[in-house]
Amino acid sequence: MAKKKADDKGAAFGKRNKIDAMRKNMFAAVCLASMVLGASVVGSIRLAKTIGFNSHVMEEKNKIINGYKQIQSDLVELKQNISSLVSNENLESVARYRAEQCYGNSTKEIDNESYKDQSIELARTCSALRVIPDALPSGENVEATMSSMNQLLYWSNGRRGVQFDAISSAFGGDAASEVTSSVHVDSVSINLEDSADAIHGALAEIENSVRNFDISSANMTWTGKTVASGQLQFSATYSAYYSDPVVATMHTRNVCAKNSSNKCAGSDTVGDSFGVAGVESSSNTLDE
Repeated sequence: MAKKKADDKGAAFGKRNKIDAMRKNMFAAVCLASMVLGASVVGSIRLAKTIGFNSHVMEEKNKIINGYKQIQSDLVELKQNISSLVSNENLESVARYRAEQCYGNSTKEIDNESYKDQSIELARTCSALRVIPDALPSGENVEATMSSMNQLLYWSNGRRGVQFDAISSAFGGDAASEVTSSVHVDSVSINLEDSADAIHGALAEIENSVRNFDISSANMTWTGKTVASGQLQFSATYSAYYSDPVVATMHTRNVCAKNSSNKCAGSDTVGDSFGVAGVESSSNTLDE
């Protein structure tokens, strides 16, 4: 009887151990299933956000591709316009004399298929394009402006010139007379003292200059009793123009995951469409 009771207790203890093991296995299975479910939910949300973000990136790439196409189209049009100016007879008629290095380069100077620095420089200095830096310099150069005025006065009256006391200049002119935000003004003042005919010839030479000099103020004083015997003192201030240098600009399109991202804060973008500068950065809800 005692042996039977001991066997019953051993069987009950074995069943209890099996039940505990099954509970542990079930608990582990439930925990594992919960972890898998949680990871699946998080992964699904992450995947959905990633897909949305990548879709936005592809949209921006398409905008950039359209921008490249527009740039290529603009370059072709610009090349055609430059090609027509290279051999323009009207520009050539008022251009300065060709430099010595231009001789023998008559074919290279109109070759716009090459974008090498040497070919571009030849086109600028040897073709009719050489008049453009004289007509509208790309940058402020007060000394060059005064030299241009000085040369015009010496060239006047059939290279006989005109008597003048001084040529002066001031940085910047009247802001209201600026043509655009990229075209600025320098002021040049002259003081002439000569006969009326000589001064008239000097003013005509300035008027016919390829570089535009607009008179803004003038003062005349006679020093003699008659026009024929007296001297004319003429002082005037002219406005000469120059443009800002033209350089290629690089635009960056930043696509950020969050509005609070530091990478897009204050960054330069190309806007929602190519060519329209924008200040807003694209964003989605994907965590960085």
